[in-house]
Amino acid sequence: MSITSMTAFGSGVSLSEDVSATAEIKTLNSRFIEVNVRLPRGFQDLEIALIKLVRAGLKRGKVDITVDIQKQDITSKLPSFDLATLKHYKALSSQISDIWKSLDDDGNKPVALSLFELMRLEGIMIPPSTRQNYDKNERCLIENAVSTALEEVKKNRLKEGRALGVALKKLIMILQTHKTSIVELMPQVRLNLETNYKRRLDKIVSDLGNKGFKADLPPEERIAGELAVLLDKVDIEEELTRLDTHCSTFEDLLDQEGSGRKLDFLCQELHREVNTISSKLNNIEVTDITLDMKQTVERIRQQIQNIE
Repeated sequence: MSITSMTAFGSGVSLSEDVSATAEIKTLNSRFIEVNVRLPRGFQDLEIALIKLVRAGLKRGKVDITVDIQKQDITSKLPSFDLATLKHYKALSSQISDIWKSLDDDGNKPVALSLFELMRLEGIMIPPSTRQNYDKNERCLIENAVSTALEEVKKNRLKEGRALGVALKKLIMILQTHKTSIVELMPQVRLNLETNYKRRLDKIVSDLGNKGFKADLPPEERIAGELAVLLDKVDIEEELTRLDTHCSTFEDLLDQEGSGRKLDFLCQELHREVNTISSKLNNIEVTDITLDMKQTVERIRQQIQNIE
């Protein structure tokens, strides 16, 4: 298993003899699963079923589904007539004809409408976009097209996830390289701390002597005790150990599906350890390294926002 990216695209087509259904699915990163479906008129009742289908296949992400259906018959793109409306006008014309006879003493017939004029009556002709005569076969075609698109999305998310995993492992290696550099600097950091402490102590004794005060250096045991306290304050062994543990756990999670939230939490822990190291060690070289480490952790955090 491996991590899965939340960014992907997939499309699917399902065909019958006279109808084609096309589905496109686009997914983006999101904390939760959000599904938005756009269906042709007359298929709105399929929305819930398609949402369930997506939720069964994906755990996180913003999912946009667009569905289109086309009939291969060219006449399906032309207007048709509404039989009920035609019957209504026919009955209405009979009533008008009867009334006309009772009102016209000369026996004249009412003027008959031409076929063209009849077609222009309101409600007679129906645009193709408002037809409601879709059947079960067409609904199955839509479901099949969405299923095909969803499978392609899942494959692409895995593919993107593998590439993302490679990039994240490289960033973790960079972080560990920086950690090694800090470990190599620690003897010099301790030596500088000891040297600076003794220099300040010598200066204090010298300044007191110049002012007429008799002052001697404290006993070696006292100096050693004070140095031990100062060195303990810059000890980062615990932070380095936790940093190693977090990096190891991070790499293990990169081989597990659905680990996005755990990785996000670990990223916060990495940032905390680097901050602690930076605050404990007052050294220019270490400061430069921890600054690079913080930037690396931020790059990791940005990358894992797209992991399912």
